[in-house]
Amino acid sequence: MTWVFINRSWQGRRKDRLKMGLLGSSFYLFLVLFILYKWIILKPAFPGDDTFMAAIGLLFGMIVSIVAFITCFSFTAFSKQDVVG
Repeated sequence: MTWVFINRSWQGRRKDRLKMGLLGSSFYLFLVLFILYKWIILKPAFPGDDTFMAAIGLLFGMIVSIVAFITCFSFTAFSKQDVVG
């Protein structure tokens, strides 16, 4: 809902709206990069430990973060339609 309110209250040029959308959704992009880094350096905690479930969890985390990035960016950077109410 916060993204919808930011979208509706923004007064400015389209170029500035795109900058604001990228800045606002950059947190999710950094989160994707952090999770990707954790996935790359994933090592077993002890000998014989299977890291498959940890890798699946990190993969789901990346998917959720990418979807959040796209959603945040599209709500804040694009059309100023009446979305609420």
